[in-house]
Amino acid sequence: MKHIFIVPVVLFLAIATPSCFGLVVLEGVSKQRAKELGATITAKMVGTNQAGVWLEFVPKGKLKAFSSVTLEITSGERSVVTASLSPLKQTPESVVVYFSTDPAYLRTSTLFVYYKSTGFPPYDGFEFKVGDFITQESLR
Repeated sequence: MKHIFIVPVVLFLAIATPSCFGLVVLEGVSKQRAKELGATITAKMVGTNQAGVWLEFVPKGKLKAFSSVTLEITSGERSVVTASLSPLKQTPESVVVYFSTDPAYLRTSTLFVYYKSTGFPPYDGFEFKVGDFITQESLR
């Protein structure tokens, strides 16, 4: 009789657990919100077919609890690249992360900055759509 009860419980936990730990609240960041956060995104050509992109932010407010940055580049509905970015520079005054890509992918590149929150879920984040900050014309 115990086995009949245990199987549904184990099945429920196997299904429910991944979805509980996968929750993250993301806030989309506009140019105005980026200024409020002390964040800037800049880009320049770093090769004949590569655009270098830098995200710099001040680790204060919610970003004081900064934990990681993830890059996602998509093509249509498909993910082309997903990568964790390590800071190039991390001081009490500034955090800088960098990536490079073909300029054609700038519009579909997104940077997610995660920070530890005080509630549930344990992490929240900011979503920076690179195309909202950088244009092809700004690379020339």
